[in-house]
Amino acid sequence: MFSINSYILDPNAPKSGDLLENPRKYFILIDDRDWIKAIEHDLDLKYLNGAIVIEYCGSTIMDYRYWDLVDQLWMYFIHLMGEVDQSGGKAQMFFPDQPVRLGLECIGKNDVLFILDDGKWSLPKKEFFQELVNQAEHFFRRLQEYFPDQDLAVRPLKEIGQLKTTL
Repeated sequence: MFSINSYILDPNAPKSGDLLENPRKYFILIDDRDWIKAIEHDLDLKYLNGAIVIEYCGSTIMDYRYWDLVDQLWMYFIHLMGEVDQSGGKAQMFFPDQPVRLGLECIGKNDVLFILDDGKWSLPKKEFFQELVNQAEHFFRRLQEYFPDQDLAVRPLKEIGQLKTTL
């Protein structure tokens, strides 16, 4: 029911206005090892731009227009889930480098309200959180694989592992 994918923004992509119409010209799926390795020297790993695309039951609820510092954005999701899971309430913050609101709020025992900018979606909490955690872990494991000499994934993977034990 959920499809969640991570993308890296290609720093060498042409700068034009068709980002939403042709996202594959700009964004590299985290699993595309060859493309990522081809541009690895052009990436600023301290400011890794990219997108997290979330679909639920075939409808896109978060798309490429919400690109930002993708590694930090994943950690924001991890922290929000942790706060909501512990408090049973709600948590909100803004994107790392944009004034875009991101939030989660428990509604009932089994559902969560996902807040993105001015949009709100009622989603099955357990399934959504599990898929977010799995895809965050996948993202950071790929970074660890592609850039083994960098310390990009140790802390995030530790926090993800801790969150997995509570969900």
